[in-house]
Amino acid sequence: MKCLKKVLAWRAVPHMSRYMGDSATLARAELAYCEALKERTRERAPTAWAATQNNLGILLFVLGNLTGDAATVARAEKSYSEALKEHTRERAPMDWAMTQNNLGNLLARLGALTGDAATLARAKEACCEALEEFTRERAPMDWALTQNNLGRVLRRLGDLSGDAETLARAEAAYREALDAYAASTGTIETTITPASA
Repeated sequence: MKCLKKVLAWRAVPHMSRYMGDSATLARAELAYCEALKERTRERAPTAWAATQNNLGILLFVLGNLTGDAATVARAEKSYSEALKEHTRERAPMDWAMTQNNLGNLLARLGALTGDAATLARAKEACCEALEEFTRERAPMDWALTQNNLGRVLRRLGDLSGDAETLARAEAAYREALDAYAASTGTIETTITPASA
């Protein structure tokens, strides 16, 4: 139970530390999540285990980006993959979609850093998977966020390949996201500029 309290206390840390640049705080949060996983086992509490794996993945992704450590980012991918063992589409469709979106973000970052089209294609696949449950009707803001992420992946793929059709699909995904944000808030005004060649 003590570990669970630590995890609850660290829940907001990945987002706060992203802005503070505090890798020491993130490292302490990682330890807390790892301790929590000793209590929140897949056998005892499968849903809580999967949520903790997903949150650990978020934290490791942020920490890996902050420190530039590829091994930490790889551990984040493993945490997301673990979470997907319980966050299945059949059992927990919205959690599954969230984890797919998180995995897509991670793979997009790895693909951008390495220039690896195969990794970017996996990122695109994860985003498209998430959009199967994050529909505009059911979860408009999650749908918009995932459309934005898909647009980013498609833009990187288009830049890498020089494929105008992929870049046009990226622009369409960005526009879809903007339309949804504008419909939700009524305040977004923006101009999309094409990616530089």
